[in-house]
Amino acid sequence: MKNNKLVASLGLLDAREIADFRLYLQSPLFNARPSLMRLLDVLVSEFMEGEGAADQLEIYRRSFPDKAFKEASLKSSMSALLRLLRDFLAFDHLRRDPVAQNHAFLTQLNQKGETKYFPAYHKAALRELDQAQLIAADHFEAQRHLAEEKY
Repeated sequence: MKNNKLVASLGLLDAREIADFRLYLQSPLFNARPSLMRLLDVLVSEFMEGEGAADQLEIYRRSFPDKAFKEASLKSSMSALLRLLRDFLAFDHLRRDPVAQNHAFLTQLNQKGETKYFPAYHKAALRELDQAQLIAADHFEAQRHLAEEKY
């Protein structure tokens, strides 16, 4: 199990990120399978805090105590949790990066055909970009992305 993609990916997270991922999983907007939280808790306790000696049967028994072991079910649940982790990491990046947020917001406005307020939003995004503490290359890259949305 230690060589599993999900376990390896979870191992990259610090305690704050694990806690934030748990919060993410609690939201029905992001996660329709609350049982995946138990799986996360078992994997974290076993592989991040413990010795990592549990096998698939033990992981399944602790994660889904009221169900008979099915390897396919465990693999499916682990794949779903890995997809949610991927989505969480993208979400977490976006919420911590106002420049990326503005770009995503302007992209969505463009895709939805909004033209009335777009110029004001675009101008505000450029102002925020100018105030951001970016090195020159990042600044110009972000500026290029915002300019692409304008046209």
